[in-house]
Amino acid sequence: AEIGKRWGVGKEKDNGVVILVQPKTAHSVGKVAIAVGKGLEPMLTDVCCQGIVSDIMLPKLRTEDYYGAVSAAVADLVRTISMMQQ
Repeated sequence: AEIGKRWGVGKEKDNGVVILVQPKTAHSVGKVAIAVGKGLEPMLTDVCCQGIVSDIMLPKLRTEDYYGAVSAAVADLVRTISMMQQ
């Protein structure tokens, strides 16, 4: 979340989303996180974001499909926000 603030993501309405992926290396485990601005927290809860990570991103990241993992996560985030705004 701090990096999102520093970069000005979702600046005016605090409605930004940052997806962070640290690839697995020989010396470290991989990490992935979705940070949501306070303006989107009612729609993108921690449970929702954790589901996106575990159900959508991790299977792709296990095969080193980083683009596919992030792309699928973004698509699901957009779909979730769109459904909640209707």
